[in-house]
This record gives sequence, C-alpha cells and structure tokens, in this order.
Amino acid sequence: MNLSQKKIGMAPAYFAVKKQRGNWSDDEMKRIVQLIENEEVANYFDSVRIENSFPGSVISSSDFEKIMKW
Repeated sequence: MNLSQKKIGMAPAYFAVKKQRGNWSDDEMKRIVQLIENEEVANYFDSVRIENSFPGSVISSSDFEKIMKW
C-alpha cells in the first residue's frame, strides 16, 4: 500500500467498490476528507450545508460580499 492507501486504510480495489456502491461509513468519509482537505473542498461542503439548511434561492458568498460592498 502506498501512503494515501495507508491513510485511508483501504486497497484501491476496495476503494473502487465503495465508490461504485456509494456506501461510505462516516469514518471512511472523514479519512478521505482529511486527505483532500483544503480551502476549496471546505468551501464546497459549506455551500452544500447552507443549501440544505436554507432550501430555495441562495447566493454565493462572493455575491453576498459584493452586495455588502466588502
């Protein structure tokens, strides 16, 4: 296993099966997100949480900043 595989804790074939079936455990998702965690990923997950929290019309943070003239 290479370093990424060790960090996730699964072989590539198992990862491919999990990806195809989409049946990730919370622990598996946390390990994967920790590996790819960066500002862009964090912003994406924040936008998903916001959209799920406030269904309907939502604006981006950059649009909001423009409206607020920040």
